[in-house]
Amino acid sequence: MDEEACKRLDDAIKKGYIRWHAIPCTFESEAMTPQTLHYIISISKKLDARYGYKTTSAKMTDVPGHTIGIVDELYRQGIKFLHIGVNGASKIPEVPDTFLWKHGESEVVVSYSKDYGGVIEVDCMDNKLAFMHTHDNSGPGTKEKVNAFLVNMANEYPDYELEMSSMDPFANEIWEVRDQLPVITEEIGDTWIHGMMSDPKLIRDYRILTNYMFDNKIENDDANFYAMLVPEHTCGMDIKRYFCDYKNYEKKDFQRARSLDQITDQDLTYAYGIVKDATVGEMQYTYNEWTDRSYKFYESSWKEQRKYIDRAIACLEPEDQNNIKKLMEVPYHIFENQGMECGLEELISVNGYQIMFASDGSINHLEKDGILYFDENNKLGVLSYTIAGQNDYDNLRYNYLRDLQNNWWAIDFLKPGMEIQKRIQLNENFTPHVVKLVKENNSIIVTLKYSQRAVEEYGAPRIVKVKYEFGDKVKIALLLKDKDAIRYPEIYSFDITPRLNSPYLTKIRKIDTVISPFEVVGHGNKLQHMIEELIYDGSDKKINIKPIDTPLLGIGTNNNLSYNNQYHQENNKFTFTLLNTTWGTNFTMWYEEDIFARFELALG
Repeated sequence: MDEEACKRLDDAIKKGYIRWHAIPCTFESEAMTPQTLHYIISISKKLDARYGYKTTSAKMTDVPGHTIGIVDELYRQGIKFLHIGVNGASKIPEVPDTFLWKHGESEVVVSYSKDYGGVIEVDCMDNKLAFMHTHDNSGPGTKEKVNAFLVNMANEYPDYELEMSSMDPFANEIWEVRDQLPVITEEIGDTWIHGMMSDPKLIRDYRILTNYMFDNKIENDDANFYAMLVPEHTCGMDIKRYFCDYKNYEKKDFQRARSLDQITDQDLTYAYGIVKDATVGEMQYTYNEWTDRSYKFYESSWKEQRKYIDRAIACLEPEDQNNIKKLMEVPYHIFENQGMECGLEELISVNGYQIMFASDGSINHLEKDGILYFDENNKLGVLSYTIAGQNDYDNLRYNYLRDLQNNWWAIDFLKPGMEIQKRIQLNENFTPHVVKLVKENNSIIVTLKYSQRAVEEYGAPRIVKVKYEFGDKVKIALLLKDKDAIRYPEIYSFDITPRLNSPYLTKIRKIDTVISPFEVVGHGNKLQHMIEELIYDGSDKKINIKPIDTPLLGIGTNNNLSYNNQYHQENNKFTFTLLNTTWGTNFTMWYEEDIFARFELALG
C-alpha cells in the first residue's frame, strides 16, 4: 500500500475535496444477492463514521436500469437520492426525469439522465445538480477541463451561483419536496442483465459463496469486497480496444485464429466503415503497436474476473473454505445411469407422481394428487440451444439502440462481420433427442444427444444429462458436458412451462423483494429477470421454482435480442438461461466448460 498516497487522500477528504456516495461501483443490481447489496452500501457508512459525514445519495452509470428490489435496502440505510446515467446507445426506460420510486413503505428519489450525467432540474425546487464526467477508463478531469466546464455552466446558467459539491445537499433538499414528485411503483429492470450469464460458472460460484456466508452468518468485509466485484458491470476487457477480429466466425476459422493467438489487420478488414473507424481509434488510443492484440490476452480478463471468487474464499476460515469449495464441485457421479430403463410416452409412477417423457427429453405429463401440472402443450424441461442470427441483431439495432451518430455502439451491441456470414443470417434452434431413460428408486435420469451438426459445426455439448428426483419437491440437476468454444453467439436454456389458469398471478423474487414481472415500465426489461425464486399462487395450483445456479429467467423467450418493448405472449413459459454469449462490450465471448445447473420445484 502506498502510504504517501493514502495520506494525501485522507487529507483531501478532510478538506472536503473528495467525497464518496453510497454505491462504490456500477452494478448489474439484479445479479447481486441481498447480502452483497447490504455490504456495498455499508462501505459508505463506515467512511461516514470515520470522517463525520452522512451520505444520503448514490449514483450508478451506464447500466440503463435497475430493479425495484434495491429500494428497500437504500431506504433502510438512509439513502434519499439515486442518480442513474444511461449508456448513450441504450433505450431509456419510460419514466419521468425525476420521480419517487416506492416499494411498500420504502422510497427513494430517482433522477434519470440520457447519458452518464447532465443537469438535473426539478420544477419544485430552485437548485440544480450538474455532473461533469470524463470518458470510460480515462481518469478524472484535468484542471483545464474542469475550469472549462465551469465557464460553460456559468454561461448557460447566468442567474445561478456555481458551487462544487457532493450530491448529498441536493439529495437532502429534494427529499423535503418528494411529495411533489411523480410516483413510480413499477419494476424497471435491466436490459443488459443477459450479459451476466456469459460465464455461468462465475455466477454459480458467486451465489454459492454469498449464500453460504449468509446462511452461516459470516461477516467478513474482505470476502464481501471481492465478492462485490462479480456483479459489477465491467466483466472483462473492452471488446473495442482489446479484440477486433471481425473475420473468424466459422468454427474452423475461429479455432485456427485462436491457436495462432495474434489478431492482425486482416481480421479487421471484414468490418464495415463505422466499425473500422471506431476500432482504429480505440486501438490507437490503447496500444502503440497493433501487434499487441491477442486472444489469450483478451481471455485473461475473464479469468481475472473469476479470481475475485478465489480471493473472497481465501479470506475465510479454512473450514469454511473447504466447505465452499466442495459445494462448488460438479457432482458428476449423480448422473451415472443405473436402474431400470423406461420408454418414451410411457406413464411412469414415481413416489406419488405420474410422469411421461417426450422424445426431446422433456416431461409432457406430470400429475400429483389429482392435479395436472404439465402436459403435451406445457412441458417441463425443454432444453433449447439457439445460435443467434443476423436477423436477431437487426431487430436489436432497430428496436433497442438510439443516438446512432456515434460509431462505438455497433461493436458493443452487435456482432460486426457476422452479417456477411451466409450460414447465420437467420437464427438456428436445436433440440436434443433422448438416448436413454433410466429409473432408480425415486429418480429418473435422462441421457440426451444433439445432432452432429449442432455439435461439430456449432458448440452444442456432446454429453447431456438431466436428473429428476421426485420427493416432497421435484429436484432437477442437469449437465452439459464436453462443448466446444465458438465465435457465433449462443443461447442455452432450460424451459419450464406449467399449465396455469392465471399466468398474471406469477410473482418473482429479486434481492429478497417480491414483484410482478408484468408490471414493468416502458423500455424496462419486460422479458428477462435475474431472480431468487418464481411464485405462482392460483386457485388451480401452487408452484414455486427456485433456480439454484442459473438465475436468469425469461418470460416467454430466452432471446434478449428479440427486444420489442412488449411482454411475450407465452406468459406461462419460464425459460432459464444456462449460457448467453450474444453480447459484446466487456462480457465473455465464448465458453467451452461444462455447465451444471439445479432447480427445485414445489408443487401444491
